[in-house]
Amino acid sequence: MSKPFHEPPIQSRHLGYGLALPWVSAAITRFHRIEGAEGLEHVPAPGTPLIIVANHQNGLMDPLVLCSLLSRHQIHWLTRSDIFYKPIVRFFLFSFNMLPIFRRRDRLADIGERNQRIFEICVERLNIGAVIGLYPEGNHNGERSLRPLKRGVIDLLNLSQTTHERLKNDLVLLPVGIDYEDYGSLRRRLRLRFGAPLDWASWIDSETGTIPANQASRAIAMALDALMVNVQPAKHYGVLNPYVQALRSTEQGADSWPRTRERIAALESLSEPQLDAVAAAWANAEAAGVGSEVRPEDLGTRPEEARKGTAWVWALAPFIVVPNALNALLSLLLQAQARKRVKDICFVSTFKSATGMVLYPVLWAAVAAVLAAVAPPAELGGGWTFVFALAGQAIASRLGVWWYGNALDERGRRRAKRFWADKKRAAAWTAYVNTIESSKQ
Repeated sequence: MSKPFHEPPIQSRHLGYGLALPWVSAAITRFHRIEGAEGLEHVPAPGTPLIIVANHQNGLMDPLVLCSLLSRHQIHWLTRSDIFYKPIVRFFLFSFNMLPIFRRRDRLADIGERNQRIFEICVERLNIGAVIGLYPEGNHNGERSLRPLKRGVIDLLNLSQTTHERLKNDLVLLPVGIDYEDYGSLRRRLRLRFGAPLDWASWIDSETGTIPANQASRAIAMALDALMVNVQPAKHYGVLNPYVQALRSTEQGADSWPRTRERIAALESLSEPQLDAVAAAWANAEAAGVGSEVRPEDLGTRPEEARKGTAWVWALAPFIVVPNALNALLSLLLQAQARKRVKDICFVSTFKSATGMVLYPVLWAAVAAVLAAVAPPAELGGGWTFVFALAGQAIASRLGVWWYGNALDERGRRRAKRFWADKKRAAAWTAYVNTIESSKQ
C-alpha cells in the first residue's frame, strides 16, 4: 500500500524554528571554530525570496551551520520523506520549515506528482518571502570535490518564474561555499564564502521561456567552484588532498583565498603520469608519518609556514581544565559513543553537537542543583546559587572550547616543528609538495 502524503503548510516563518535556533546556534558555534564568513553583504534582507545553493559535505551539519549563521532568516530545507511519517516527528519538522522530498528508493508510483507538489509549495513559500536552501549535488559526500549537479534547482527556478511575476523579478539565487578543516573534530576551523547573486533570469531561453538545464548547471557549478575547495580530479582525491590541506584554506580570508583557489584549481591539469608521480611521493610522505603523526595543516608546504607559538596556552591550562573537568569527561563520552554508533563520518559532528546540545545543559543543571543544595541559605540562597552556578558553567564551557582550539594549534605546531627538524621525514614531505608544484608549472 502506498504511504500517505502529508502536505506541508504554506509558511515563510514559524515560531518553533525561532525558539530552537538559539539552542542550535549555541551548539554549532561551540563545536566548530568559525574563522569567517566572507560575502555576507550579498545576503538580501529578510522577506526577500531567496534560494541558497551550497556544496554538501557534512550531512545535517551543513544546513545547521547556515541556519545558525543566517539567524535573521529562516531557511527551509528539503529532506528525505521517510522521516515525516511519524506524527510527532512531522510536527517538529514542519515547525522547523522542513519539507519532504521523495526519492527513487521510496518506490512510490506517484513519486513525480508528490515532488511536483512539494516544489509548488516551495514556490508559494518563496512568493511570501521564504528562503529555500538546496544542495545541487543531491546528497552529501565527505570529500571536498564538487560532484555533478542535479536539476532540482533549475526545475524550481523554472516553476518560480512561470508561476509568479514577483519571483521572476525579485527572486535571488545565492551560491555559498562551505569549507571545513576537519568536520568531525571538535574546534577545528570552518569558513563560509557567500558569492554574488547569480543572474538566473538571463538564462531564460527567449523562445521556450524556460531555463535550459545544461547552461544553468554549468553556471551554478562555476559559482560554487569559486567559493569552495574543489579537489579535482576527484578519483585522485586521496593523494591530492594532503597538499590541499597544507594550504590551510579555512584560514584564507577574502584577500588570500583567490590565490589559494588558483593553486587548488591547477591540480585538475595534472596528467596521469604526473599523478602517478604524485601518488608515489605521497606514499613516501605518508610512510614518514604525515597524516598519522602530524597533520598537513600544521606542516604547511614549507618550514617557514610554521604557525606562531602560543605557549601561553599551557600557562592557562590549570585555570581552564579544572573548571571544565566534567565537561571534558562528557566530551570523551560523546567521542566514544560517536565511534560506536555513527558509521558515516559525515554525521559525526551532527551526532556530537545534537547530543551535546541536550546533555551539557543537563550536566550543568545537575551540578548547579548540587551547589544550590549545599549553599548557605543565609548568605546567598539556593535559588540564586543555582542561577549563578548554571551561568558560570556555561561561560566556563565557552572559555574551555576556546582554549581547546588554541591548544590544538599549539600541539600541532610542536609536532610540525619536530617533523621539520627530522631531515629525512621533512625531505619526504618536501618531495611530495615539490612533485605537485613542479608538475603544475
